[in-house]
Amino acid sequence: MSSPACPVTLRSVDQTTIRLTAGQIALWLIGFLITHSWLIPAFLTVDFAARLARKPRLSLIHTLSRLIQTSLALAPDPADEAPKRFAATLGLLFSVAVTLLTLFSLTWIAVVVAVLFASCAVVESVFGYCVGCAVYQIIQKLKS
Repeated sequence: MSSPACPVTLRSVDQTTIRLTAGQIALWLIGFLITHSWLIPAFLTVDFAARLARKPRLSLIHTLSRLIQTSLALAPDPADEAPKRFAATLGLLFSVAVTLLTLFSLTWIAVVVAVLFASCAVVESVFGYCVGCAVYQIIQKLKS
C-alpha cells in the first residue's frame, strides 16, 4: 500500500521483501498457535527489533525473504519507509505482548492477540494490504 502522506523519512523499502517477511511471520504465528511456546513470539520480538534498528542482516526472517526474492527473481517494489516502520513497530509491540501474555500464563489472551497479529500478516502477505500502514494514514490525517 503506497503512502500518500508526507514521508517521515526520505528512505524507501521493498514491499516485495516485506510481503515475503509477512508470510513468514504468519507461519511463525501459526506455529505459536499450535505449540503455545513463548519462544516463538520472543524470536519474532528479536527479529522485529533487529529490523527496526536498521540491522537487517541480524534478522533471520529478512535474510530468508531476500534469499527467496533473489531465487525467484521477484522484482522490487519500492515504497515509503515511514508507514512500513510504523507497522513494524506495531509488529514488535504485538510480539512483546504475545510473549509476555504467554509467560504470565494468560494463554487465551495471547492466542487472541496472535490471531489478530497473524491476520494482519496474512493480509499483507497475500493481498499487499498493510493494516499498520492504514492506521498510520489515519493518524497522519488526524494530526493535520
